[in-house]
Amino acid sequence: MLPTIDQLRAVWRRLIPLSLRSRLWRIRAGWSDLSLRARAAAARKRLRTSKQVVFVADRPSSREAKLAYGLRQNGWQVILLHKEPAAFDLSRCCHEARQYSDAREALELACSYAPVAYHLFSSWNFDVAETLVRYKPGKIVFDDYDVLAGMIRSDYLEAHYACQVALERYCLENADGLCCRSLETQYPKRRMGYRYRGKRLLLLDCCWNDQPVAPRPPAAGELHLVYAGNVPCPETDSGKQPAFVDCAEAITAQGIHLHIYPSHEVWVRFFAKNPPKPIARLLQTNPRFHVHPTVPADAIADEISRFDIAWFDVAAFDDSYHALYTPEKYVYASTNKIFDYLDAGLPIAMNAPKFQEFLVRRLRVGSKVQTASAAGGGGYLGGADWHALRSNVERARRTLFAARQTKRLIAFYNALAGEQARRGPPAGDGGPCDA
Repeated sequence: MLPTIDQLRAVWRRLIPLSLRSRLWRIRAGWSDLSLRARAAAARKRLRTSKQVVFVADRPSSREAKLAYGLRQNGWQVILLHKEPAAFDLSRCCHEARQYSDAREALELACSYAPVAYHLFSSWNFDVAETLVRYKPGKIVFDDYDVLAGMIRSDYLEAHYACQVALERYCLENADGLCCRSLETQYPKRRMGYRYRGKRLLLLDCCWNDQPVAPRPPAAGELHLVYAGNVPCPETDSGKQPAFVDCAEAITAQGIHLHIYPSHEVWVRFFAKNPPKPIARLLQTNPRFHVHPTVPADAIADEISRFDIAWFDVAAFDDSYHALYTPEKYVYASTNKIFDYLDAGLPIAMNAPKFQEFLVRRLRVGSKVQTASAAGGGGYLGGADWHALRSNVERARRTLFAARQTKRLIAFYNALAGEQARRGPPAGDGGPCDA
């Protein structure tokens, strides 16, 4: 009897070291394509277009939207190359947008421009980013939304993303610049031997800051909490209640309403037709639990501004996160949620990773709360003065305004361009197999 695919895969993993497997995965048609090399070389030699940047993103979302908006406010022209439809109004942020179907087409489109820099956004898939880093049509800035190395459990990576880890490392180590939305890139450098050749910029997610925040009196009656983002959705009903549902029940039992806005991807995959069974049961039986349709990335702040307090409790994701993330993820990571909450004018009730809690405390816009299931007797929100915390939000929004934060990004782009002018155009290389 012939072996099954799973049996062959097990033999492959047992006999071939991960480092060699990653290199073998990289040998694919086109890596030595001379026509692409010639096109990239010609693009490198072209005179740079002042105040122009090309964004490249498979799935453009909030970070790309806000940075593009901020750059545009500062007089820059943003060209967006993307694979999937953007989760925001392109006309608000970008001067031009073009879609690609694969890494080769993305490189060909990129070579038709001569920007100050190419800004690559990647999350969990690095095929396109690695191709542009390898061929280098110009100065490359790499922006890793969720770092895999050291942040995702090794068994999960081994099973699903073995080849992507190698591509991510190649991008991190060979890009001309790294634009870091959190501290996650520090861990591979300090603990895993990664060596970053490019300049680095810590640029947090930011705020639109274009909607006025009207002063609101302290809430009367029942409070309304809101959460916007990914929702853990088991594809099968195992009979075990998800931690997310446990937290929702504990919160609503204290007379607090909880409103959920799933991210676009989660809404399309899990909620558009029928919600997951545990959440559907909660919707049917709990009048204080509410799920709303997904909202575009550039409209979510206005949508949720009508609520009292924003919410993010990492304990609600225990059963899904612990199977996926390492303990280091809870130290180094950040999230765009807190910036959307600030745009909405909301103080933040948070039980979150250390870096996120540090940001909220530093800005004085929220308070740490207990795990919902551990806070009885109506004490979930503790003794924080939420009205006073709300009054700090306007100042924080101004500090984190995209147009203000992207001035540092502009200086970063120009520094890379100045380096290119001094040294001459960079050369593409043979990819990670030669690194």
